[in-house]
This record gives sequence, C-alpha cells and structure tokens, in this order.
Amino acid sequence: MSLFWIPLLLFLGAVGPLMVSRQGRSACAAVAALFPAATLAIVAFRIPRVFDGTIFRYEADWIPTLGVNIAFRLDGLSLLFSTLILGIGLLVILYARYYLSDTDQVGRFYAYLLLFMASMVGVVLANNLLLLWFF
Repeated sequence: MSLFWIPLLLFLGAVGPLMVSRQGRSACAAVAALFPAATLAIVAFRIPRVFDGTIFRYEADWIPTLGVNIAFRLDGLSLLFSTLILGIGLLVILYARYYLSDTDQVGRFYAYLLLFMASMVGVVLANNLLLLWFF
C-alpha cells in the first residue's frame, strides 16, 4: 500500500465521527479509532523492512511544468514519530470516550483530532518543503 494513503486515511476518517455523532459517544469513538488503527497497521506492517534499512518512498507529479511533486518518505525517524503520533492519538480517542460528557460535541472533537493527526503524520512523512508547509 502506498505511503500516500497514510495521511489520506486520516483526512478521510475525519468525516466518520461527524456522520455518527448522533448515535452516541461510543459509536463516535469507535468510528474515530478505526482510521488511526488502520493507519497504524499500515505503518506497523513496514516496521521489519525499515529496521533492515529499507527507505520507502512515494512520488507523484503534482504540477509537472513547474517540477512540483508530492513526495513522501518513510525511514527510521519518520517511522518512530508516525507510530508515536498514531499510538498516542488512539489513546487520546480512548480517553476522550470516557472523559467527555454527553452534552459535548464529540463528533466535532474527534474530527478535529483526526485532522490534527493527519497533519502531524503528513509533516513527518513529507519529503519536500512544499508538502511540509502544506501539512
């Protein structure tokens, strides 16, 4: 699976809690935790190869006439920080499920949290300054 999907899954997952926010905190937390867990599984699947020294790269032309491309890189340091971001984000989702009250807008909270996680993972995986600035 491409590195492009790692931040994209989190961005797409931000819509999920908003759609199920009327079904309660548990449903909202479950949907919110699904996307970071899947993303963490994608990253964890690559751990043995990164430990062997493999550097995963993804590159796609964005504006080819200007030489601008979308480039992601997963090496040891970005693996460390992406697992930290996703793992701590999952713990925050679990904690918030029991901490927030019934009157809080949990759908909006989880959507913002997933957007923040996607931005942080995008910063960690960015392989050029333009993409780093974008995230």
